[in-house]
Amino acid sequence: MNMKTSNRSDFVILVALLFMLPAYSSVAASSVAHDIAKADPERKAILDAVREANADLNDRIPIVFVVEVLRSDGETAYFRGKVRTKVGGQPISPEIWGECEQEPDTAVLEALLERRSGHWKAIKANRCADDVFITDADRSRYRALLSGQ
Repeated sequence: MNMKTSNRSDFVILVALLFMLPAYSSVAASSVAHDIAKADPERKAILDAVREANADLNDRIPIVFVVEVLRSDGETAYFRGKVRTKVGGQPISPEIWGECEQEPDTAVLEALLERRSGHWKAIKANRCADDVFITDADRSRYRALLSGQ
């Protein structure tokens, strides 16, 4: 290989890397755990997955969430918040909420989620967050999402 060919190859590789850099940096940026803002379209998708994981409750009475924590790294997410009625924003009645040591008006729901085939899916969800929900292995795996928890 002569010097001209070598320089041309290096130049082509450099140009290709420069074109790939914006795509790489956006992927890298999305993989950092961050709070999901109200305006972020991912928020609705994640909360819909939490709602789906609680379909038995949502089928009895339409629910909304009062979000305390909603964090994602783009592939995994963590939710913690209160559940309220969609109409009126009231706590869920104990008869509808079901068995739990917490009172429904103060009870907290938690969920760990993963993005699978482009869709969010709750892999763990717990309406009675006073129960053991997150194991030590979970804490290690989802450390960035649970920071400050």
